[in-house]
Amino acid sequence: MAKKTKDFSVVVWVFGWLLGVAVALRKLANEASVPFEAFERLGSERGESTLKKIVQIVRGDWEKEQSHGGAIPLVSFSSFDHYSVVTGPSVPLPGWETLSRNFPNGNISFAFRDRQPWVRHSSCLHIDEIPREQDFVVGFFSRPVYSTQAISAGVCQGYRPALHNEVYRLVQRHPELIKSVWLVAIGSWIFVDGRRQVAVIGKNEGEVFFGVDDFESFWEKGRYGFVLVRDERLWVDSGEELHVPEGWSIRPEDQIVGAVRELFAVSEATILLIRPTATVGEDLCTEFAGFGCANVCVHDYFLVNPERYPESWKGSIVLFLGTIFHSQANGLSYIEYLSWDEKTGQCVSGSVCLEERSFSNKIYRVAVVRL
Repeated sequence: MAKKTKDFSVVVWVFGWLLGVAVALRKLANEASVPFEAFERLGSERGESTLKKIVQIVRGDWEKEQSHGGAIPLVSFSSFDHYSVVTGPSVPLPGWETLSRNFPNGNISFAFRDRQPWVRHSSCLHIDEIPREQDFVVGFFSRPVYSTQAISAGVCQGYRPALHNEVYRLVQRHPELIKSVWLVAIGSWIFVDGRRQVAVIGKNEGEVFFGVDDFESFWEKGRYGFVLVRDERLWVDSGEELHVPEGWSIRPEDQIVGAVRELFAVSEATILLIRPTATVGEDLCTEFAGFGCANVCVHDYFLVNPERYPESWKGSIVLFLGTIFHSQANGLSYIEYLSWDEKTGQCVSGSVCLEERSFSNKIYRVAVVRL
């Protein structure tokens, strides 16, 4: 798909968004008996101070929404359609000759003939390979999204992205799916000219095509359906966009080496508690460099899912060294922690300064993820 077409689709989306904001503002202005001319000043220098206030309100509301730590995705599916197919991740695509017959007139990408292996997304590793009845869904968004956003939205609702061979089996069983949309399988990719290409299948001018498209695509609203497979595992997306409290920032040069920044299934990861021997923050970072320290996404996950908080953690102050915040007020470094309140049955969150706190007390533990 040409880059110019993708760029144009982004422009169309931005225009549509601006139009939606204008319509909503006019409606609210009418309800509050505010002349619409009052909003026109927002485009001038006189309206800059008002815009700053609006931005602060928007940021505050947005940060509240993001404080779920991955329990709810940044974007969500607007609808799901369910389909049942007997297949499995280990069921391969048929040979090139069969594929060419099924997609005649050159309507199949040569990527499916190449012998290089398809690479799976981390959410599709360590899954049940045995063929069985699978619960497939085709998910749709009400806005354009990137592949990583679609994956995060799926796993947070109990679905992993489908593999390239799985989307083929789904369409073989339910050919009616591709009448109006292109189906995308972002659970696996093959490298073409150094870029990740994922399987897409759909109709163009009445003919069915089985091709590939860029994993980094900004997928258009309504044109693509994301194929997902039911997954009962509990997930933490420690690669999500980090929630940064007001007045703090995250500087790359401050971060500990080897912190975990990826999606992982809680049941397939060992989340360890290790007592530090260091007494100051600088030594603490040196001691745990390369250990796979859990970041603030893992902290946020347990904060909003206290029923999943490990029993073995409840007598400790658990440090999340995988994200180090820089205070814009005093220039010091901070990390967040969790402790357990027996009375309320909830996690309690707090922060400690690396430069000012001694970590020699036995109550401190560092959360480390072993994948």
